[in-house]
Order: sequence, then C-alpha cells, then structure tokens
Amino acid sequence: MTFKSLLNTTVTILSRTPTINELGERIYSWSSGSSIEARIVPITIEERLTLSGEYEHARYKGFLPSSASITEKDRLIWGNKTLEVLAVYSDSSHHHKTVILREIEG
Repeated sequence: MTFKSLLNTTVTILSRTPTINELGERIYSWSSGSSIEARIVPITIEERLTLSGEYEHARYKGFLPSSASITEKDRLIWGNKTLEVLAVYSDSSHHHKTVILREIEG
C-alpha cells in the first residue's frame, strides 16, 4: 500500500492573504488555491486530551503530500465543511505533512 493510495479525498486549499483596508488596518481574506489529494480523519480521544491545552478546538487531522503549499491559518474546503489549519507538521523524511484542523462556520 502506498501513501498516495491512502489519500482518499480531494480538498481545496484557501491561502490566507493579508491586505490593508482604507483605514490602514490589516485584514485577511482567503484566495482560492489548488485542489489536492488528502486524507482527513477525526482526531482520537487520546489526541484530543493531548492537544487540549494548545488546540482545544481541534477536531480533525489531515495528511497531505509534502509538496502541498499550506501554512497555519490557511483553510481547507472538504466537502461541505470549512476547516482552519491550526498547525502544520512535516515528518522528518519530508514524506508528508500532517495538519491539525478545526471546523469553522462560514
């Protein structure tokens, strides 16, 4: 079984882009990026207990190819859900990226 065969869904990455409004305030928008193969799974109860201090609202984790261009605060569109990226971890061999996600409204 290959890593690619485990990527069972397609997500769209929305990149967080800062802009300055007419009052000089920094505001953020999300520009539609590319669609990429991924695997999104609920985090386990053990992970929820471990992550509770730092990522208390985390509900999912995702696995993406190491080539995926994704950072914290970006968003993923997964089916009818919008997920915010709370953290991005690359494995030591640069084989894949693991992202910690929370569901957001809108």
